[in-house]
Amino acid sequence: MHPLAVLTKVWGGASETFIEDHAKRLLPGRTSLSAAVRLPQSRRMWDFDGPSLVLRSERRWMRGLLLIATRTRGVGLTERRHWPRLERFWVSLGTTHVLSEYLDVGPTYIALAKERGLRWFSFGHGYDVSRSLRNPLWRRLFLEHRHADGVFVRSSLARRRLEQLGLPPERIHVTPGGVIVPDLPPSRERGSQDPPVVLTVGRLVGKKDVCTLIESFGRVLRSTGRGAQLVVIGDGPDRARAQRLARNLGIEAHVRFLGSQPREVVREWMQRADIFALHSRTDPRTGDEEGLPTVILEAMAAGLPVVSTLHAGIPEAVVSGETGLLGEEGDATATAQALAELCSNDRLRLRMGSAAFERARRLFSWEAERRRILEPMGLLAD
Repeated sequence: MHPLAVLTKVWGGASETFIEDHAKRLLPGRTSLSAAVRLPQSRRMWDFDGPSLVLRSERRWMRGLLLIATRTRGVGLTERRHWPRLERFWVSLGTTHVLSEYLDVGPTYIALAKERGLRWFSFGHGYDVSRSLRNPLWRRLFLEHRHADGVFVRSSLARRRLEQLGLPPERIHVTPGGVIVPDLPPSRERGSQDPPVVLTVGRLVGKKDVCTLIESFGRVLRSTGRGAQLVVIGDGPDRARAQRLARNLGIEAHVRFLGSQPREVVREWMQRADIFALHSRTDPRTGDEEGLPTVILEAMAAGLPVVSTLHAGIPEAVVSGETGLLGEEGDATATAQALAELCSNDRLRLRMGSAAFERARRLFSWEAERRRILEPMGLLAD
């Protein structure tokens, strides 16, 4: 029996490891995965070996991704034509609960699922509760989640927005995310002459604002006269602009662009880094926002102080002045000051990193996250 079905758009995306965790770790061995598109093996950053269903031909994956990127009605798995295949697949596995990733995944299926006796839960992430809410079509479709058994979101801000949309408050659950937290904090011993390493991880898109981070890092190098290194893991449309900015600032020797990397490589860099930085902001072009980036929780679990912004759910995880330093969105000066302070003060770095680890262990472990999801679903006893 596979009582839990995870439904998503893209199988194997680099920036969606939370979907991998839901598919593999909520109910291990008793979960299925259905996706609109499965990335080719060469581009897939994670995989799944349980029962699965891919709705669009893998040979046409590029066209499918293009549709997904355009946010058209057919993209978010709203087409009724997919329902018969999904229903047959779930019935064959004895499915009782569906967890759809993103609010535009399957809103028109909710009523059909309820008629068949399935319990439906949806996960609202960053663009769901920001950019998409500006679109009248998606606002109307998102109201279908009034009939869902529950909706999960990453922050109290997201919860308020869905309440204002008209979803029942008692069915909206804030669950910030969960990561593997080791029993002991990682050692942060380093040579006195070793330059500090600043790490950033994420898709290079507007809401991650890597260019402001690079500008801030350049100011740190110029003001302190102390060597440091910025390691950028991730890819996306802003990569070329970010690389050009580093060259124009004359700091390209201090900035390494590693592209998208699997989780194992990210973990290795978490161990090697001294500071984690992510200059999240509302994308001025699209209105897209973060939820609460899982990578921030991973950095805290690795004992890293976090430099970030007062954006979306980030202040609910990072306590400014205790586990890291937060500035206003788009404020390169504030980010530069935070980075300079941590780069030049080993004790402060270690103290904040230790506090970040303890906060992650107390609030953001995977075990705690699993309970926060399975308990409202009524699957915790399983």
